[in-house]
Amino acid sequence: MRNLFRLFYFAILGLSVARQGSNFNLTAEFATANGCDDKCLETLNKANAADLDTFGRDFDFEWFLTASNFSGSSPGDLLKLQPLDPKTPGLLVKPGTTVYRIQYTSQDLDNSSVPATGFIVLPFAPVQLKKSTKNDSSAAGLFPLVAYAHGTSGVYTGCAPSNGPALYDYDSAAPFQVKDIVHSVTAARKAMGQIFTNEWMAVGHSEGGGAVWKLAESGFVKADKAYLGTVSLAAAVKIADMLGNHINFILQSGYLTLVAKVLQRFSPSYNFTMLGDIQRQRMAIADSAQPCLAAQGTISVGLSRDQIIIEKGLATDLNLLKRWQAEMAPASGGRTSAPMLVVQGLNDTAVVPQVTHESWQQACSDSNEVHLSEYAALDHSPVVIGAAAEWLAWIDARFNGEKTPGKCTQVQRLPFDGSNLIAPPGKPPE
Repeated sequence: MRNLFRLFYFAILGLSVARQGSNFNLTAEFATANGCDDKCLETLNKANAADLDTFGRDFDFEWFLTASNFSGSSPGDLLKLQPLDPKTPGLLVKPGTTVYRIQYTSQDLDNSSVPATGFIVLPFAPVQLKKSTKNDSSAAGLFPLVAYAHGTSGVYTGCAPSNGPALYDYDSAAPFQVKDIVHSVTAARKAMGQIFTNEWMAVGHSEGGGAVWKLAESGFVKADKAYLGTVSLAAAVKIADMLGNHINFILQSGYLTLVAKVLQRFSPSYNFTMLGDIQRQRMAIADSAQPCLAAQGTISVGLSRDQIIIEKGLATDLNLLKRWQAEMAPASGGRTSAPMLVVQGLNDTAVVPQVTHESWQQACSDSNEVHLSEYAALDHSPVVIGAAAEWLAWIDARFNGEKTPGKCTQVQRLPFDGSNLIAPPGKPPE
């Protein structure tokens, strides 16, 4: 079961008796045998607790079982639909919303059908938008449809955002994720299409920001007149460029082992060439503990640079990384059919702001309409809230039929009072 979710915002996509599905505690003996000393294990256990708070201490295995009607289904088919009980213990969803979990059919890299999960979140009631002759978004009682691609949650089953008590990354990179987005929209329309506008948009953060950028360039929306535009927030765009040109940044972020694990999923024969001996040994810790995002970032704790990464191995791996990037990354010569807003915090500790800027420049040189807003002082997750007034208004404007300039723009946003700005870091704990 793919653990990527899709969420439909203004009309945006999740709990029963269950058991833990991720972030398992390890014995000291197993940890020691795999290069994880007492400090490593203590830090991992603390991060495991944080992950379980986010992704759920009880994993609903029954819900995530592949639906009996999956066989013979087509991409975009709705397999399961379940309202989220507002009386669910520990639920952290914002008041005034209504939530439904869905399971639907998507596609993998080789276009084979796979089951995927997500959730639909509805606000209290639809808001009447301005009357427009361009589209039907102003139709009374309809929710403007926005597909939301979540940020990185982890590579293991129990890290599914649709299981978490707060619907991970609801208010807060790859073609297969693009397919998840598209097919989730189709499934949502099959579930309750009568309440959504024909027009739709896509918003994504981090990994999801890269995915919606790639979606904007894809054939899925190129001829879709109902697709109004894209918002990409703190996008993880070009991983090879970040690793090749900003390796110190990546090491500090704590994401290196996650990148290595994703590379192995992309190319199963990959054997962590760029990792140092102890770090490579510790990858067994990840496979046994099955950590989500925060805990994944802790398995390098206490290691020196040379123990974490081998420069010669990285040079070898860059060929695979560049091939992965060529297949997965946006802003690589693709063309968009609708305008896009890219929002980037300049104090980001998870993705390299310079790479986002360079990707914007590349997209503009390819004759795309991309608007870049850079926010001083804001980190990876805080930029979602800090820039919300801009990107939410930008979405409203598209559904209201307001025109865009038709060319690229760039602006740097500065805080009113920078010395007193509340701008917490967004990186996972170390």
